[in-house]
Amino acid sequence: MKHRFVTLAAATAACIGLTLALVPGISTAQDASLQPTVIDGVTGPDERFTSLVVVGGKNTYQRDGLYEAAFCGGTKVSARRIITAAHCVIDDNGRPLPAGKIIVGSTPSGELDATDAVVINVRSVKIHPQYNDDRATNDIAVLTLRTTLRGIPNVTIALPADDESLLAPGEPLISAGWGALRRDGTDYPNEYRVADVVAFPRGSCGRNAAYTVADVTFRGYPSSQANPRVMVCASGVSQDSIVDTCNGDSGGPLLGGTAENQRLVGVVSWGPPRCASKRPGVYTRVSAMTDFLADTGVPIPPIG
Repeated sequence: MKHRFVTLAAATAACIGLTLALVPGISTAQDASLQPTVIDGVTGPDERFTSLVVVGGKNTYQRDGLYEAAFCGGTKVSARRIITAAHCVIDDNGRPLPAGKIIVGSTPSGELDATDAVVINVRSVKIHPQYNDDRATNDIAVLTLRTTLRGIPNVTIALPADDESLLAPGEPLISAGWGALRRDGTDYPNEYRVADVVAFPRGSCGRNAAYTVADVTFRGYPSSQANPRVMVCASGVSQDSIVDTCNGDSGGPLLGGTAENQRLVGVVSWGPPRCASKRPGVYTRVSAMTDFLADTGVPIPPIG
């Protein structure tokens, strides 16, 4: 298992103590024959991702700018609350990073070095109380901002009742972030990329079931590595190339539905050691996190 975060400069890692977790048991040998030319899809900005934000280190931002500071993505779900991945905001001892060391940035142009970027300090960090770093279960956190992030809309979170329609096998989903463009987790863009992917069946996300997308057959994960109750598996294929999120995309959104029915269904969490391989990317299932999210002040949509 490989968490999908990265620091874009060694100084960032030293500043906020990020780690990269690897869990043995996922082989990439069978993936060597497929050499995709796409990792994170097409270049933004994209009107479907106006709520996308970047999470970064404050000290590095003050010294080197937002591009160098960025290490994860996030999604704005209320005026002052951002959903991201738990593994983005923990230190080497599994404790939340000090809120004062984290910033959240919004960039309408989609470019991290743009002059229109808005950067806000973080007031508090809340990590799911049952987050397990070894198994990446409950990999979700909520950042509360010190001031209101204006000018971009909020995304509504998905509820369990939404899963049947939004996460049915083959249902189109979209993700986005400033993650790596190469399978080995290198080459980070200044402008975010958009990935069109599809939902995999639950059996691929914990029962080893294979799944075929556009003539490419993906292998599933066993129960020792994935749990479909709290995880969503998704990847895509475009022109015979695998579309996938990668290092640096962690914490970013997986969206289902369209227009006013768009919902945050997942949070970029982890994947195989090499991105865009014949195993899907894995996302935290947002609909399984509603109790935690409500406790942190995230708006919960009405049922029905």
